[in-house]
Amino acid sequence: MAGRADGKKTSVGKYLLQVLAARPEAAGRVRALLQVDDLDEEDRRTYLRMLETFERGGREALGRELPDYGEQEQDLIRRAWHSPPPRLDDEVVEDLVRRLRRDSLQNRRRGIISDLREAESLGDGERVARLENELREMTRAVGALSQE
Repeated sequence: MAGRADGKKTSVGKYLLQVLAARPEAAGRVRALLQVDDLDEEDRRTYLRMLETFERGGREALGRELPDYGEQEQDLIRRAWHSPPPRLDDEVVEDLVRRLRRDSLQNRRRGIISDLREAESLGDGERVARLENELREMTRAVGALSQE
C-alpha cells in the first residue's frame, strides 16, 4: 500500500481511486469486479463520480472537470497524476477489489456477531438461528477470499 507524505497510510479504497485516476482505462474492469457497497460512503461517491466523468471522455474529461470536484478529491487525483501508484496493472486492480470485498465482508461479519449477541441476550431463538446461518455464510465467503 502506498504511503503518503504526511506519514499516513492510504486506504485500499483511496488507493483504488488513485489507480483509476492514473489509469482511467481500468474503470471497465473495476466496474465489472467491484460491488460499490464494498466502498465506504466517501470513496463510493468519488468512484461513481469518476466513472461518470470517464464516460464523458476519460482522463481528458477528468482534467477538464477536476475543478468541480471537492478539494480532497482533487488532491487525491493530482497526487495520482504527479506520482502514480507503482503498479497499475490488472493484477493490482483485482487485488485491490478483492481486499475491499474481504474488508467489507469482515465488517458485515462483525455486525452479525454483534446482532447475534443481542438476539441471544434477548432469548430470540428464531433470530439467533437466522443470524448463525448468516454468520456461517459470511465466514465461508471471507475464508474463500482469503485463499485467493
